[in-house]
Amino acid sequence: MSPEEPDPDGYDTEDALELLQRLVGLGIDAVHVSSWEYGIALRPKLLPGGHPTKAIKLALGVPIVGVGGVRTPDQAAMVIEDGIDMVALGRVLLYDLRWAHKVRSGRIADLRLQVTEIEELEALEVPDKMKTYLKGFFPDNI
Repeated sequence: MSPEEPDPDGYDTEDALELLQRLVGLGIDAVHVSSWEYGIALRPKLLPGGHPTKAIKLALGVPIVGVGGVRTPDQAAMVIEDGIDMVALGRVLLYDLRWAHKVRSGRIADLRLQVTEIEELEALEVPDKMKTYLKGFFPDNI
């Protein structure tokens, strides 16, 4: 779940926590906290410390998955070092389907962490609808 909405009238992390506490009471096993950028609140003045994933982790007694702009192994390690139980990867796996294999085999320099050219996007091994979706993240470059 997204921990907050950027719109001033949208829900914030406190609202998300209220819902999540109720869901934990009903027996959910884990929470996947999907931030636009891991560790950065869209509405930081409403959240002490400005870190929605950590706030949710501290408030709930279930495993937490952190995600949001994590692209490198160091960023993934930072999520774990923050005390978050698991890390999810999103767009970076679309850019490089062999990300995990490359990391395991020490080929960090070979990781494709972004797409900057239309030719790179078109060459991705993902469905055309996903390519169309990804174009929305690069309006200035593609």
